[in-house]
Formats: sequence, C-alpha cells, structure tokens
Amino acid sequence: MPHRGGGGSFWFQGGSDLLGRGLAQIEAADDLADEFEATKAKLGDTAKSDEDVLSYIAFPQVAEKFFEERRKSEENTFVYSIRRID
Repeated sequence: MPHRGGGGSFWFQGGSDLLGRGLAQIEAADDLADEFEATKAKLGDTAKSDEDVLSYIAFPQVAEKFFEERRKSEENTFVYSIRRID
C-alpha cells in the first residue's frame, strides 16, 4: 500500500513494487503544474491538447511516435472538388 512521502510524492512501502523493481515514485498531480507548463511550451504546436502534454510527460517515447504518425497522416490529406463539365 502506498503512503505519502516527502516532497509531494508517493512511495511504495517495503522498498519495491509488486515486480520487485525497487522504489517506485509517482508524482502527485499538484507537483506537475510547473512541469506541465514547461512541457507545453517545449512541445509548442505539436501538442494539440492538454492530453497530448500529459501523454508526453508520462510516456515521452510513445508520445513522440504518436505525434510523428499524426503529423504524417495530416500531411497525407488532400482537398478535391466536383464540378460540372459541359
């Protein structure tokens, strides 16, 4: 069972997580405010929503791949019109 540690973080008791990987730290939401704004500024137009920013904070490599795939799919769009030819 996690308990509140110093500095606004959560630590798992017993010194390891369920898989025995050592201490695990999860940042409390209120500690993310500064990191959120800095990351949002860093990502610029790449982040199209707050969810994009949070995804990047939690899973940067996965989010970067997602952003790249989204950019590619947006580039592969086209505009067409239908007009009558007499």
